[in-house]
Amino acid sequence: MVKITLIWGKEPADRQAVTLRTFSAAFHKFSLRYTAAADTDDATLEITGTGTGAFHVGAVSLMPADNIEGFRPEVIAALKRLRFGVLRFPGGNFVSAYEWRYGVGDIDKRPPIFDPVWHAVQPNDVGTDEFLTLCRLLGVDPYITVNAGFGDAWSARELVEYTNGAPSTPMGKWRAANGHPAPYNVLWWGVGNEPWGDYQMGSMSLPQFELKHNLFAKEMRKVDPSIKLIAGGAMPDVMEGADQSRRINGQYVPDYLSAADWTGQMLLNCLDNIDMVSEHYYASGMQHTDMKLQKKVPIAPPLSLLEWERAPAVQVRAKYEH
Repeated sequence: MVKITLIWGKEPADRQAVTLRTFSAAFHKFSLRYTAAADTDDATLEITGTGTGAFHVGAVSLMPADNIEGFRPEVIAALKRLRFGVLRFPGGNFVSAYEWRYGVGDIDKRPPIFDPVWHAVQPNDVGTDEFLTLCRLLGVDPYITVNAGFGDAWSARELVEYTNGAPSTPMGKWRAANGHPAPYNVLWWGVGNEPWGDYQMGSMSLPQFELKHNLFAKEMRKVDPSIKLIAGGAMPDVMEGADQSRRINGQYVPDYLSAADWTGQMLLNCLDNIDMVSEHYYASGMQHTDMKLQKKVPIAPPLSLLEWERAPAVQVRAKYEH
């Protein structure tokens, strides 16, 4: 016998238990329903067994009963209020060690994965299909970044086929088996995230990454020639801000089209395989670049809130002028 108890307080009555008595050797799902009698930030879900034998817990998930296709309704409402038009996945440095195949299929059978970038366990509840469901619920365009760190062009091509391929293709057939027969027709595809950083999983020299970008692009477009490819770029100011140009050619702020101008070199050597460039930058109200010292120094006093709010727009203008 296995008892699953939701506990929301310290008193004996501050709990609700459900008992399971019938089991088999095969994997099986049990859907349980609880009603908490109070709000708390310190709840516990307790699973205990009595009697003989053994049992294994594959995955446990607590989901509000009023969820919208697996997402909390208040989160959907908050995201809609932001009124953004594009949402990216998997996003950030995480993608450079992400295996997308581990993130599809039955959620309860997916293995949690260790994220070596942020040194944390990722529960893997949101994969490609869940992300695209979220985009549909929000009414925004999906933007998928493929793993160009530890990943390879073959895996990127198969991910495009999984999302955009017909149900008759190998990956499209897998998508259909997972409950999504119609192609998603994802338009926007990023090739890697911040590949210019030496902190990135699978980082390599710029000439090597140019070859990798072109290889990825050709393989991905074999599946769907209509997709738009977004290159990971860094103009001289970004290469300075991340202190990456100094390791490449010794300059704190690299010259245009020098070996440390990542965006410039990508445009020179990969232009036929680029529709857009993803420029990552971080607008800070607490520090700025001191060209004499060639390092970041504090701003005294820090920027006002209004000036800080203008900083992203100033950065966008700077990119345009570059």
